[in-house]
Amino acid sequence: MRQRCVTVGVDGSPASQVAVGWAADEARLRRLPLRLLHVVDWPVQDAAARSVAGVEVLQQLRTEGRRILDDRYDYVRALSPELSVSAYLYDGNPAHRLVAESAEADLVVLGRRGLGGFRGLLLGSVSTQVSAHAYAPVLVVPPGTSALHTSPARIVVGVDGSPGATYAVECAFAEAAMRRVPLLAVQVWQPMPYEPHPGGRVIGEAVAPWREKYPAVEVEERLVTGPPAAALLALLDAESLVVAGSRGRGGFRGLLLGSVGQALLHHAPCPVLVARAVGVPAEG
Repeated sequence: MRQRCVTVGVDGSPASQVAVGWAADEARLRRLPLRLLHVVDWPVQDAAARSVAGVEVLQQLRTEGRRILDDRYDYVRALSPELSVSAYLYDGNPAHRLVAESAEADLVVLGRRGLGGFRGLLLGSVSTQVSAHAYAPVLVVPPGTSALHTSPARIVVGVDGSPGATYAVECAFAEAAMRRVPLLAVQVWQPMPYEPHPGGRVIGEAVAPWREKYPAVEVEERLVTGPPAAALLALLDAESLVVAGSRGRGGFRGLLLGSVGQALLHHAPCPVLVARAVGVPAEG
């Protein structure tokens, strides 16, 4: 049976500490245990990695990884002493491991940039892959976000009538209800020659069933014009949380995320929740 939890990717970067702070708040909000995960990115199939020198380097990386985990564990215990917290150290590919671990998570939390176990540009390598292929929703927290003020003032979600956006709307309503904040549902229309104005039909149909399910959620429906990514980004600020649908394909091939999701992950000034139905793998 899948164990419900919040899982957070941990490394030695400041972005990681912010992500851990958010993850602790998310676990507390959901009344779930928190799992800290550090992956030593090590080419275990490489012959050099199996040499005496390679083994010594690997041990050093593992020691540093354990130190980072212990530091983040102590941080969470001080921040939220009531939480159930566990820490895990693995060797391997960070994105692959996080995707595998997401099968036992209600939520995966990542910082937008990382070093150490998630070295390199995290957004290009780990966050995008995990967001597109995880078995659970993925929350990507941008740099500069306060780890101690993680309650957004509102939820924003884009609506376009696609299956991915349909689940994103459902997820956005659930988040707004849980956090007791208003929801802004946005349909972006990019005018094309001879294309009639869409009115509010798509957004109205997308929102209607969830208004009924979550009557306490204050909802604003807004139709805006322009390029979808730019129009959505213009509505965001640091106090928002934006929900995006994932449009990944199976494995790690093909389109990882739609262009709007990619733009939000790269440029949003607020956390981005990539909606992935819990326990349901990417299409492919």
